[in-house]
Amino acid sequence: MNIDEYMMKNFPSLSLEPPLFYNWNIGIRFELGDPNEENDEIYMDRVLKRGKTLLHTLHKKGDEIFIVCFFDQLHRKPFK
Repeated sequence: MNIDEYMMKNFPSLSLEPPLFYNWNIGIRFELGDPNEENDEIYMDRVLKRGKTLLHTLHKKGDEIFIVCFFDQLHRKPFK
């Protein structure tokens, strides 16, 4: 099943556009990085660690998942 079929079957009225978190009646939001962190390397290390922890805690090996990300480039430069 591709993502369009999956979305129509499971979330028929959800549009994948910002603010995604507020476009559905149920949602869980996680802050992966400290928005006040000034050091980009420390910020991205924390984001990676928290993201991996969430992924491994919430899903079993072999689960099929779709990950949707919104990158807020207005507040932080992309990590290189």
